[in-house]
Amino acid sequence: MPGSHSNLFAYGTLMAPQIIQRVIGRVPESEPAHVLGFHRFTVQNQNFPGLIRSADPKDRVDGLLYHAITADEWNALDAYEDDFYVLEEIAIHLASSQARARTYLVPPRASHVLNSDPWDFDDFVQHHLRKYLA
Repeated sequence: MPGSHSNLFAYGTLMAPQIIQRVIGRVPESEPAHVLGFHRFTVQNQNFPGLIRSADPKDRVDGLLYHAITADEWNALDAYEDDFYVLEEIAIHLASSQARARTYLVPPRASHVLNSDPWDFDDFVQHHLRKYLA
């Protein structure tokens, strides 16, 4: 369990302010961030992505860094993400610095559930966000 007030790297549905608000009850301070050496693919038959390590250290996934997530909020996030993902601390890149944050990764044993379609946040917002909020 993360210590109090650690950071979250969000790369999927949690980038939508309406969803993080619903899951933890607020929209934390955030800033654009990215990770290197990862791929974001759509989960088969779903509208959400999974993040897995890539063989190419230059592969990039953009997302958001949410600051100061509390222990209670991590519990809510764990319930939202369920045990399909593993919570791991990784290096992230900000506009002018690097940091560490926790993120939900697809473990290698579950990588078969990902398809080869890159997941697109704008497409998700346009076509699927309303269903998530219903």
